[in-house]
Amino acid sequence: MDRGVDETGTHLPPEAGLPADADPDIAWVERSGPLFDRVAAALDEIRPALQEDGGDVELVELEDRSIAVIRMLGKCQGCPLSEMTVRNGVELHLRGSVPEILSVDVRPDDSVPDATFVEVLDRARLR
Repeated sequence: MDRGVDETGTHLPPEAGLPADADPDIAWVERSGPLFDRVAAALDEIRPALQEDGGDVELVELEDRSIAVIRMLGKCQGCPLSEMTVRNGVELHLRGSVPEILSVDVRPDDSVPDATFVEVLDRARLR
């Protein structure tokens, strides 16, 4: 059972806190609910900037009601500059828009090979 849901499958509100029997070594995971929706809406605000460069972002889950786990999509996948995009764009925006979010983790897509820095520069020159 996810720590963010009770035994009936109902998502617990943030003020509910952790269940008394919650294992402190297991992350509290949310994949829906009001906080998840607010984070998704904040990502929608910056999505056009990512799509302008051929990329995108997907909200995978929230951990412990403070960490947004995302997946970079499109040309952002495997791009060596995506870490800068995540930290200086996505994370800063989320932290400013949704105060509960303290950090962003990226879940990699192992099916996509990492691009080299030279490949990224070549793509940028083709514009």
